[in-house]
Amino acid sequence: MQASSQPPFETEHTSAFNIKYEFFKYLRYWPWFIGSLILFITGSYFYLRYTPKVYNTHAKIKILDENSGLELPTSALIVNRSNINLENEIEILKSYPLLERVVNRLGLCVQFFEKGHIKSKPIVKLPFDFKLTRSLDGIAGSNRFFIFVDELGFKITNEQMDIELSFPEFDTTKSEFQLPFELKLSPEINKNQLMGRNFEILLVPKKMGCTLISKK
Repeated sequence: MQASSQPPFETEHTSAFNIKYEFFKYLRYWPWFIGSLILFITGSYFYLRYTPKVYNTHAKIKILDENSGLELPTSALIVNRSNINLENEIEILKSYPLLERVVNRLGLCVQFFEKGHIKSKPIVKLPFDFKLTRSLDGIAGSNRFFIFVDELGFKITNEQMDIELSFPEFDTTKSEFQLPFELKLSPEINKNQLMGRNFEILLVPKKMGCTLISKK
């Protein structure tokens, strides 16, 4: 009986044929692959665009012992410990006068946003002149003012104060109604670029700003 000369393994032609077969087997599902790719890219784009940016900051404070130069040379050999009271230093860093200086320097009492189609995004400053004219210490809580720019001027609304005001000529200083701030469009800015845009001003009292800093 003659043994078969065909090896039990697949030949190169058979292996290539199988790869080709598998390729064309899944090729008919190409619309699903393209659709999934477009869906994932679109989802990634919106996720990166509208997800709030969160930053982590770390800082170290070195507290020097001012009395270290007055100690005797033998005192360090007897007891090697610091004369700094860390609890007192921490309370000084959390004191209201120091936190108030931080709030004033960083401008934490006033925040600006521009409303988009999906969500609002924070901005460093408004595209027109802004001046705070009233102390925010008397405000019980945060106050939000919404500003809409149209062809006639500014339209400012506040739900808490139940007001809806119009300021023609893009200037709030010419109105009798006194807001805690002033808005004015400078001549250097092209007002056509601001038409139809919405902005938001968030006013926070200093005490609330200091409280938020002390909790961090």
